[in-house]
Amino acid sequence: RDLHLSIRRQRQMCIRDRYGMSRVELCWLVHQAAQAGGRHELAAIALASGADWIDRARPHVPAAFLESFMHRHPVHQALLARSAAQRSGSAAA
Repeated sequence: RDLHLSIRRQRQMCIRDRYGMSRVELCWLVHQAAQAGGRHELAAIALASGADWIDRARPHVPAAFLESFMHRHPVHQALLARSAAQRSGSAAA
């Protein structure tokens, strides 16, 4: 099982290195493209997936880097802001 997880992590890193973007960046890109194409359901799914990844990763970020991870990374910032706006819009509807 450990070997399987190791190979899977290695494959994920190769995919990231190959395309030069993180999962959050990919989610943001899919969100923007889907939104522009009028595919609002797909845009919402991509946005939620990226925000979920950030939320799950946050506890594992060292304290010294948390501020940068949450508030200085432009994609994280944009994705979280849009996600919060969407949630507050959904709550108001």
